[in-house]
Amino acid sequence: MASRGRFVYVQEGRRCGGGCGSREEPTPACVARSLCVDGRRRRSGWLGRLLAESPEIAKSPDSERLIPDLASSHRIAAVRALLAVGLPVDARDGGGATALHWACWKGYADLVKLLLDHGASLTIEDNQFHAPPPGWFDRGLRFCGEGGGDYPRVARLLLAACAALTATGNADVDAILRQYGSIEALGPGEAG
Repeated sequence: MASRGRFVYVQEGRRCGGGCGSREEPTPACVARSLCVDGRRRRSGWLGRLLAESPEIAKSPDSERLIPDLASSHRIAAVRALLAVGLPVDARDGGGATALHWACWKGYADLVKLLLDHGASLTIEDNQFHAPPPGWFDRGLRFCGEGGGDYPRVARLLLAACAALTATGNADVDAILRQYGSIEALGPGEAG
């Protein structure tokens, strides 16, 4: 174990214990990401206290990647804390995806609501698939495979935010799309 200021980390050989693979000591943001994503800390409010004690985390060069990284792991309290200290809601990860991309992909309705309430963009395209968050919603509904996502609620949230959604092939989501007039109502005798 080694310490850097108030941070304690484990060196893996000469690599950063924060998980970034760097041969340097971990940055505060790297440590925070590791703690949040790996779930090494479970007490509520710890990230807020960490940010209050070490505000440089929010100003370090790789800090913006924290929000999408944490969103992909459904760490809503950590995302809320980072937004509260001013990290941008539309911060991007290494592939250009925002937290809203990840929340839509995995069907994390509570996180989608939080991000939309903070003004997350529905139009930013990631660098790999060149799709905005509603596109990730559609693909996540079909292919995510992790289970537990509340895609019908995410569809309602996206539609309420004026996102353009198309038919998905999921009966529950397509019924919501019909209610909002995003797809045509079924005719007599057509199956939904």
